[in-house]
Amino acid sequence: MTLDIHKLQRLKNTLILPLQMITELDGRTVFSETLGYDSPSNSLGGPSYTGLITRKNETWTIPTGPLTSQFQSVPRTEDYVYDYAARLSAWDDSSSGENISYDARGNITSRSPRYGSSGTVTLTYSGDRLATRKVGTGTAVSFAHDSFARMTTDAEAGLTIAYNVLDLPERISQGTTLKVKYTYLADGTKVSALDASGAGLVYRGPFTYRRSSGGTLTFESAPFDSGRLTEAGTRYHITDHLGSVRAVINGNASTTTYPLTGFYSVDDFAPFGTKSTSSASTYLSLASFLFRVTFNWRLFVVLPYGCESRF
Repeated sequence: MTLDIHKLQRLKNTLILPLQMITELDGRTVFSETLGYDSPSNSLGGPSYTGLITRKNETWTIPTGPLTSQFQSVPRTEDYVYDYAARLSAWDDSSSGENISYDARGNITSRSPRYGSSGTVTLTYSGDRLATRKVGTGTAVSFAHDSFARMTTDAEAGLTIAYNVLDLPERISQGTTLKVKYTYLADGTKVSALDASGAGLVYRGPFTYRRSSGGTLTFESAPFDSGRLTEAGTRYHITDHLGSVRAVINGNASTTTYPLTGFYSVDDFAPFGTKSTSSASTYLSLASFLFRVTFNWRLFVVLPYGCESRF
């Protein structure tokens, strides 16, 4: 299998930034996308001349046979519209979407689904600090912060968070149980993320190691421009214009067996980071991919609501 890397040039703050993207397997394009700015009217409104993205078209082209004419095309279009302050106020992909409201300070106050029966997410604040979050008619869960505006309690997940002198999360507990403890260098570089037994991840420069509760270190992975080197082999990443990983592929995958094997995941992302399995996976034989560490991913990245915007 060969993978072709293309350089995508995109305009940002008048600078042209190169971004390496894997888009082809053995010379056949499997993922492509185009971004629209002042394109014709989309499903949410007219064209915009503000430089903001108003439409994204992406297509998975999955080979189903050895001939270039043998493929299954899976297109997806997302439309976006913005308010007077250039904040995303709605997005839609014809099957899912949201309407988004803000307060005068730019905090998200509600996210209402455009399809289905999922409830509206309602957020309240104390100043700019998230105070409560409620989904539909459910019970609102509360969040607490210290005098430095750092979140110390996440009632939704039942977590309490303690910080070090660098304002970085140091200990995250659930009730009386320590879920993860972080250690850092003096400059804030993360050194380890371990659970109460001492097992977890240890970071040494670009290398990540798994640590057993007994202290034994085993190589886990290291990044390179187009993916990661893991203990199980090379894993290539197909990424979009933001660098988000849309598919993970085994470096030894065969491209002469159909449906294609060696794909571990094929994912779509909503504007605020919600991940879902792409319908393109229907035409693939997805391989089983087990993460070696059993931490809850939420414990690794503590983010305030709204900061995950993919724009």
